[in-house]
Amino acid sequence: GEFLTACEADAGRCADYLFDVIYENSVGDQLLGFCIPDHDTPGQITGTVVSWLTARPELATAETDPALLRAMEANYPC
Repeated sequence: GEFLTACEADAGRCADYLFDVIYENSVGDQLLGFCIPDHDTPGQITGTVVSWLTARPELATAETDPALLRAMEANYPC
């Protein structure tokens, strides 16, 4: 819930947070469950994630980072 509220206030900061989460979960031996498309901008990817989360109000109380990764997996499968 707080992530979506923050995105409404500052889309750039929202994208920065999302890509920080992606980076933190892609270092080392971890395997991501998604592939970032070459043709989408960070703003487009963030918009897709925000739309996906907005359509799922049951995730409003979920932990932010796992919810963001879940949204990426649902929208950007490899």
